[in-house]
Amino acid sequence: MKYRLPSIAISILFLIGVGHASEKADPAGEITYEKSIRPILKAYCFECHGEGDKLKGGLDLRLRRLIAEGGDSGPALVPGKPKESLLVERLEKKEMPPGKTKLSKEDIHVIARWIATGAKTA
Repeated sequence: MKYRLPSIAISILFLIGVGHASEKADPAGEITYEKSIRPILKAYCFECHGEGDKLKGGLDLRLRRLIAEGGDSGPALVPGKPKESLLVERLEKKEMPPGKTKLSKEDIHVIARWIATGAKTA
């Protein structure tokens, strides 16, 4: 019985990780800015692109319409076209965010799926 506890603990940790991944979409599988994308961008990007006194590159990621307007390099997203969206391009190339902390492949995939499905807000 003493060996059963570690396997139960591992199973619980696995389920917590799976649960975290499913939190990024609503039960119907729809990805929206407010529920799925904003929390990711807030954790990794708002420091430079939303919360500071001066927006780096002129890009504000706090609202979907501001992402579409873009910054100094142009629109950060093209609804329905993640491969043409600068946001996805910069994340996939690991150019953003600067420093050691990068978004996971899963987070980048969620952002790309959101753009591919039209970049819905709610």
